[in-house]
This record gives sequence, C-alpha cells and structure tokens, in this order.
Amino acid sequence: MYFAYQGKRKMNYEVHGEGKPLVILNGLMMSTKSWEPFLEELTRYNQVILVDFLDQGQSERITDIEYSHDIHVDSLHDLLQFLELEKVSIFGVSYGGEVALQFALRYPNMTDKLLLFNTAAKTSYWFTELGNSWASALGDPLRYYLAAIPSVYSPKFFDEHEEWVEAHKEKLVEVFVDPMFIDSMKRLINSSQGYDVSNRLGDITAPTLIVASEYDHVTPYYEQKYLHKHIKNSELVYLPDSGHALLFEHPNLMISLMLGFLLTEHHDYKL
Repeated sequence: MYFAYQGKRKMNYEVHGEGKPLVILNGLMMSTKSWEPFLEELTRYNQVILVDFLDQGQSERITDIEYSHDIHVDSLHDLLQFLELEKVSIFGVSYGGEVALQFALRYPNMTDKLLLFNTAAKTSYWFTELGNSWASALGDPLRYYLAAIPSVYSPKFFDEHEEWVEAHKEKLVEVFVDPMFIDSMKRLINSSQGYDVSNRLGDITAPTLIVASEYDHVTPYYEQKYLHKHIKNSELVYLPDSGHALLFEHPNLMISLMLGFLLTEHHDYKL
C-alpha cells in the first residue's frame, strides 16, 4: 500500500495483524520484504506496521532535494496520523533506530515503547568515514559488497556459514548493479550527516530496550552503552559472538527479545 506524503511522495507501507501497534523501521539496506519471514510470529500479539523509508524499498525515490532524517520522522508521523494510530511502539535497527530516536524525542506522546537494535545517538567520525568508504565503492558492485557487507557480520558467523554467505553474495551483487539502488544509497548515506541527539537522550520518556553486539563494527558497543547511560528508563542487552546483522545471525533471539520486551508490563517490583 502507498501513503502520499505531503500529497505527492509515495511511501510504501504494510499493516498486518491486530493488537497493540508496532512500527518497524528498516536498516539502511533493508526493506519491508526483510520482515516477511517473521510476520507470523510478530503478529501473534501485535499489529505490525512495516515501512519503507522514502528513497528505500518500494517507496518513491527523492531526486529533487537533499534531505536529512527529518523527512523520515515527518513522513512517519503523517503516516501514523493517516492510519489513526495515536500511540505506537517503535522498533528501529541501525539507521531505523536513529529515526526512531528522533521520532521519540519529537513525539513523546505518540511513543509507547522504543526498541533500538545496533544503533547510535550520533553520526560519529568513525561512521562518517565508514559511510564514505561505502559510497566511494558504489558503481562497482563487487567492490561495494566487499566494502560494506563483510563488516556487518561477526567473523564467527562468516566463517561458519560460508556457503550461505557466498549464495547471498551473488544475489546482492546483482542488486548493487542497479543504478537506482546506487543513487538511493548515496542519498541515504548522506542523510545521516549532522545527525546527533546525544545531548537530548535524557528527554526520552518511553521504556527503551537497547541491544548491542560484540562484533558490531558499524555501530560499536560503546554507542549502545552511551544510549543506556543517558536514556533513563532503558535496558541494555549485550550479545556475544554477534555482528551488526542480528536479523541474519540470530533471528530467533532477536524476535524473542522484541516480543519479550513488548509483552512485559514494566513494574516497580518491591523485592
């Protein structure tokens, strides 16, 4: 389905199931299709709203303006109003987590719970240079794969799943040939320039789950420790032997963490 942001920009979204609404915000190279294998489990207790950011997946490409994360926060807000959803839990992974943080800060009354997987409070110098290395390889599919993909997995997963990795590599290289993908990826990478909510985290009021991975070379563990330190009502889960791409490395664990946090009522237990 499509929502017309500002009456003109087509934003792809899907609504599945019934119950308390959960919005899922993609990582940079993901789409609504990334979540299809998990819908049966996720919709057992929740209504799930999948979204392709503008310039991502099946949403419209933004070729006429330069943009920041603000366009994603604004378009998500307008979509939720269109769907008549007054309050939602928001799951965001990596890039999607950055948008989720900004949404929670701008619209605290619309944010029920916040789930932040492998994300950060700002675009650090490290991530800027990492993004530059990815952007510089765009246009050469194999070079882009080698620059961007091995670093999102843990070495252990990479070594133990060589056959799967090679098959996945062939599929991704085909995607990385697409000029539309190349141009969109450049714009999405650039949209993170200047992102920084590190001094505003204390204003987040929603119960927050923060998940970190030992071998996350994209958003390292110290980024999640910073989030946990400064978001008052937060829990931090650290996963050893894991990389940035938890969706592929530990799908069952990821879904268990999501559902456990969403289904638990948070009490001040007197023990």
